Amino acid sequence: MKAIFAAACAAPLLAAPAFAGPYVDGGLEINTTAGDTDQQTYVVVGGYEAALTDGVAGYVEAGGGAGSIGGSDSEGVIRLAGGIDADLTQNVSLAGRVEFNQFQDSDVDAMRYTANVRYTF
Repeated sequence: MKAIFAAACAAPLLAAPAFAGPYVDGGLEINTTAGDTDQQTYVVVGGYEAALTDGVAGYVEAGGGAGSIGGSDSEGVIRLAGGIDADLTQNVSLAGRVEFNQFQDSDVDAMRYTANVRYTF
């Protein structure tokens, strides 16, 4: 009986969108060229995602952390990012993201642009 009650209470949570509203995200990213580390960052961001139209959502993120470029010492990193996710059909979705990273000590600005197409079976 307790398992049925717990499942009934959890059902609305499972149906909710994964990233609707505010969220916190973090991770380690390492970029390499020919086996050498070009850039590594560990950042934590706070973000907000909202539905723009039916099937289209946008998000913005801001945060910071630590990182290094070209094997230099670790330094502070500020990150700003934004993106959009769109369901083109029931099985095809498109996502785009623009990300800005500023390395504080070396005064280097790094931009990253990504685009993804996903087909779900």
